[in-house]
Amino acid sequence: MDLKMTNLRVDASGEGSRGGKIVGHTSGGKPIYGVHNHPEHDSFTREEHTEAAQLHQAKMGELRGKDKGAMEHHKKQRNAHSKYGSGDRTFFPLKKAPKQ
Repeated sequence: MDLKMTNLRVDASGEGSRGGKIVGHTSGGKPIYGVHNHPEHDSFTREEHTEAAQLHQAKMGELRGKDKGAMEHHKKQRNAHSKYGSGDRTFFPLKKAPKQ
């Protein structure tokens, strides 16, 4: 069997390429990652943070009685996105402070 190599280019800039698990999308199509402080969330509007909070609330409902740890994780993410949605960015800063 004669196998030929081809030049394939992998697009490492697409959705999900930034690391982390995508758990849903905003109404505008932006990915919602499993952690509230993912760098891709920096550009979220208040409304998009509210949508993310609602998604995490729904995930909590799906997990109720099944996986307490995962449910608590989504509760924390919901609370953080809710704070951002209300304009409060002090709850969990999106960017980590630089090491000194």
